[in-house]
Amino acid sequence: MAIAPKAAARAILPPKMVKELWTGNYTKALPMTIQDFELSAVLPAVFYMFRFGQRRGSGRFLKTFALEGTTPREGRQETTIARVASVLANEDHLAGFDDDHTRAILGDLLLCFGLENVHHELGRDRQIQRAFPTHYLTSWIDLPDRAAHLRRVPEMLVAILVNQKKGDHIEPQNEGLFSVGPNYDTNPLLHAFGVGMYVDGRQADRSSDRFDESKNVGLDQLLMIRLAQLLRSAPDKARGKDATRIPNERPIAALAARHFSEDIRRFLRSYSSEIPRLALVDMLEACMVVGMTTVLTSVIK
Repeated sequence: MAIAPKAAARAILPPKMVKELWTGNYTKALPMTIQDFELSAVLPAVFYMFRFGQRRGSGRFLKTFALEGTTPREGRQETTIARVASVLANEDHLAGFDDDHTRAILGDLLLCFGLENVHHELGRDRQIQRAFPTHYLTSWIDLPDRAAHLRRVPEMLVAILVNQKKGDHIEPQNEGLFSVGPNYDTNPLLHAFGVGMYVDGRQADRSSDRFDESKNVGLDQLLMIRLAQLLRSAPDKARGKDATRIPNERPIAALAARHFSEDIRRFLRSYSSEIPRLALVDMLEACMVVGMTTVLTSVIK
């Protein structure tokens, strides 16, 4: 009887070696998984990593919006736009959404500007899958609920932008173009998306970030700010062996990676205060696509 190749490898080699060999990835050349991922879900994870210097783990989104007494799977399925709008409408910070019609409008605003359903479906009764990066506080919303869905893309982007010369993991720092820590004034990405943000308390405290209510922000940003404030804190760090720290892994195409980092910095410094937020996000994602495609083709070359 013929033995499947992978079964034969498992019979001969240690599990760790099989895991390293039986894959299409080679992280020493390109530290991401070559599979589909949603670019719109990448930036909130990047915000979190720059702020805390760690990979994002579980947060309070489902605990806050899922119905009591449901299993985790049921909770995910029942956490819909209608459910989120209903809970959000009861908060003092948002007034005037007191009946079914106005709450339906609130739900439509969330679906247009801040949240997206599974498979890009329309409707207020579908499961929510991701949050759009309209403001830094979107990083408090742990969507998608598993970081593996992002294919290690946020980790690679942070490593490219930080460009830390030595060390196996990214360390908190105040130097370089993209610093790691609560540097809302100096980090171009946190500065562009962290409008009105400041730290009140210990920097490492996940509930110490505050929004200055005197600052003017667009409706798309305000909705996500109010949604995050309901969660009361940023998600916990990732759990598991070597899962917390951000690996300092960059593509072997060093020149393309350096150009990518410089393009992002120049784009944010030039346009983040001039372009409406929704257009800025689309243009930044387009810039990221061009840069990542160039990195990929340079790695292949």
